[in-house]
Amino acid sequence: MAAVLAPKSCLIVAVDGGAASGKTTICTALARGLDFPYFNTGLIFRGLTLSCLTHLRNVENEDDVASELESADLQVEIHDLSTRIILSGVDVTEELMSAIVTESVSAVASHSRIREEMTRIQRAVAKRICAEADGVVVDGRDATSVVWPDARFRFLMVPDDGEQVRVGEDVASRNHADSKVAEFSAPARGVIPLRTTRANLQQVGQQILDLIWSSEEPG
Repeated sequence: MAAVLAPKSCLIVAVDGGAASGKTTICTALARGLDFPYFNTGLIFRGLTLSCLTHLRNVENEDDVASELESADLQVEIHDLSTRIILSGVDVTEELMSAIVTESVSAVASHSRIREEMTRIQRAVAKRICAEADGVVVDGRDATSVVWPDARFRFLMVPDDGEQVRVGEDVASRNHADSKVAEFSAPARGVIPLRTTRANLQQVGQQILDLIWSSEEPG
């Protein structure tokens, strides 16, 4: 049986792009402008990474990570513009941007079995959101090409060449590692690419909102 990728009555706005491409800033603006919840899917991978590190799992070993995913009590809560990750009943969201999690998350996300299961989890969370809201803004690796390829609106944030030169070595390394398992340097068919700089994120967000609003107008 084919999976239902996006509930037909729910407007899904999917945004993809590498680290430091402005995804979070733009998605927050979109969610606020559309009055939709914002689902930051990357935090699920970070939550699993933190769980692996807490239980001394080898993040380079797919079987180890898969075992942790199966046993972890990991919950996702969406509060308007905020995605919260709950591990064993404790909100660990603020811990997910720590240096050790950032250094390890690409390894966790590189495993194909993990990505497949995470795709299922992400779709389930979006379906739950859509049961209560008219739509949702989602971002993350593969959001536009694998997780929600049938989303009504799909956008790829592409940092301007100058911005890519300015990013730190750690960001460049993460993007390089992630590019081995996810395609975010070029848009999939039907995905709209948008150039981003640190100075134009507000403009890009408004451009997307204008496109959505004009497409949703009757007649």
